[in-house]
Amino acid sequence: MADREERFPFNQHDTPPPVLIGEGSLRVELTSIFNPTPSSTGGGRKRHIVGDFASLKLAHIKIVDGSGEMLYRNDNPHDTEIRVLVDDGSEVKFGCVSAGLYIDITDEKVLGNPQDSGGRRPDVYRPKKNAQDLDINALKVAVTSDANSALLFQISKDDLNSQLKECRILVWLER
Repeated sequence: MADREERFPFNQHDTPPPVLIGEGSLRVELTSIFNPTPSSTGGGRKRHIVGDFASLKLAHIKIVDGSGEMLYRNDNPHDTEIRVLVDDGSEVKFGCVSAGLYIDITDEKVLGNPQDSGGRRPDVYRPKKNAQDLDINALKVAVTSDANSALLFQISKDDLNSQLKECRILVWLER
């Protein structure tokens, strides 16, 4: 596990970034792993990145489509939360809190074990429900993780010719 933690880049300008979300079925690629034991969040299961990442903050968020068409960019997203609406009507949430980067999924979904892609972001998660992939229906970026937080950005699959199948959320982190 130490070697995974050593691979975690903290340079906020690295390309590709340490976190990639998206492309058709929900997929999360990381340079580190999520804690296999989730903490309860009232209707969901929040998992944090393993290791001493409590000081990590979101540095940049970019949402791109196709070959790189910029849909959204935020260079100061420290408290924002990314919400991915999936085909069963629920949201999968990503953000940073005092415990570090988290993914929050509802109880009937499983994060699964990371698949090692062998690339720059070696840990790939494919959240599923009843062993089925989750298709992305919409993306939202909220000001904070509060349920009633105002939205900074919102787009649904009907807004794009690609139907969000080529959409990627790129997330850079900083200490």
